[in-house]
Amino acid sequence: MDRRIQYGRVDWFRLAAALMVIAIHTAPFSMMEGYRLDAVLTYGLCRVAVPFFLMTSGYFVLAPCVKSGGKDRRYVRFLKKTLILYGGAVLLYVPVMWYAKKLPANPGELLKMLVFDGTFYHLWYFPALILGCLMAVWMLKGCGLYRALTIAGVLYFAGLLGDSYYGLIPDGSFLKNIYEGLFQVSSYTRNGIFYAPLFLLMGAALGEKKCWCPRAVRYSGFVLSLLLMLVESYVTDACNLQRHSSMYLALPAVMYFLYQILLEGKGTAPGFLRKGTAFLYVIHPIGIILVRGAAGVFGMKGLLVENSLVHYGAVCAVSLVMMVYYLYFLKVMQYLKQKCK
Repeated sequence: MDRRIQYGRVDWFRLAAALMVIAIHTAPFSMMEGYRLDAVLTYGLCRVAVPFFLMTSGYFVLAPCVKSGGKDRRYVRFLKKTLILYGGAVLLYVPVMWYAKKLPANPGELLKMLVFDGTFYHLWYFPALILGCLMAVWMLKGCGLYRALTIAGVLYFAGLLGDSYYGLIPDGSFLKNIYEGLFQVSSYTRNGIFYAPLFLLMGAALGEKKCWCPRAVRYSGFVLSLLLMLVESYVTDACNLQRHSSMYLALPAVMYFLYQILLEGKGTAPGFLRKGTAFLYVIHPIGIILVRGAAGVFGMKGLLVENSLVHYGAVCAVSLVMMVYYLYFLKVMQYLKQKCK
């Protein structure tokens, strides 16, 4: 079995992050709503998943661009691959959108979906990654890494007011009208303009060892910032400030410390994790559909749907099985390709 040695913790965390994304889309603690466990764990703790994926792209794709002074253009190949993956995912979910009667009503709505929202609820990540990467490269070339980080930080702060802190904006104010106008173009501020560039650039910055902090600071900083973020997610939810729950003030600090902890580990990880977790991210809504469909057919809605923890476990299991079959298919295709040479 092919194994990657240098970034073992990063590769294993890909799987954890994918399972966190499934949790976000299934709300495993919703049956215990009075305890606000979903607000703290699912929509708090699990929000590290997408920034992790973005920082991984920044570390492996944009950091070489920074080190080479813009001469390394592997980000171009990365963007092409991401566009192909996004196009395939869009086509995969067209039948689901048609069945759910969620096809775009006009060209403007289609453009909004393709550029910002994604054509299915989880596919927003791909246009955010593509647009965020283009913005990050443009800023890197125009003003360098640290100024680019500053600009991305300002954009992220602006995005907070359209996300977890939307309730702080007074009704009828000029600022409220600005955000309402933005939401006509993009349904959320967790997109390729306000959200993705910061984490992509943070990943690129960690490619330079001088951006790291001492090991003791890493661990203490991670614990403290994570606790602050969990409190923040609870308070913004309890006070009805959230329009969405993807962006928190403490989240960049959590990711800064967490990613250094992941990078310092030099263990082993199966080589299939990268492709497997990407597939898992794309395919898991079909896992949700299959579990709900099976629950209806076998009269098990009480267990497989209404019991939110069991529902989450079942979706994870079905999605992981589909991932295994997908990886087996890739192995077979690789074998046949070698045989034909």
